[in-house]
Amino acid sequence: MKLLKKLAAVVAIMLSTAFTLHAAEPELDGYCVVCYISAGKAVKGVEEFSADHDGKTYYFVSQDALDAFKKSPEKFLPQYDGWCAYGMTFGKKFPVDPTVFSVVDGKLYLNKDEKVGEIFEKDEAKYIADADKEWAKMK
Repeated sequence: MKLLKKLAAVVAIMLSTAFTLHAAEPELDGYCVVCYISAGKAVKGVEEFSADHDGKTYYFVSQDALDAFKKSPEKFLPQYDGWCAYGMTFGKKFPVDPTVFSVVDGKLYLNKDEKVGEIFEKDEAKYIADADKEWAKMK
């Protein structure tokens, strides 16, 4: 009976460890931040090529994309910590649709949905300037 209890305890520890080691949910629903900049499109990454940065997990499409990110993450990270760029013009944090994005001067800007993305694209320079001011207050 003692052996059975010990075995049950070992199994319980192994199971709890397995759940603890489960990977965190990826940022941007797993879309590869490098592809936005390098390919100009939203492409899903894979867990095999992942990296943690500032407490967030990012997925990439390849080892090359992962290496590029590790070399220079600031080049690829979305502006405003991934919050909606248009919403940031009002000092508000709105979640984004990772397929709705703009790359302006080599920087990634995400938006809440297609309608908001279209508004943002009509006057990107103005909205970016306004969002930058609001973001500076929030950091």
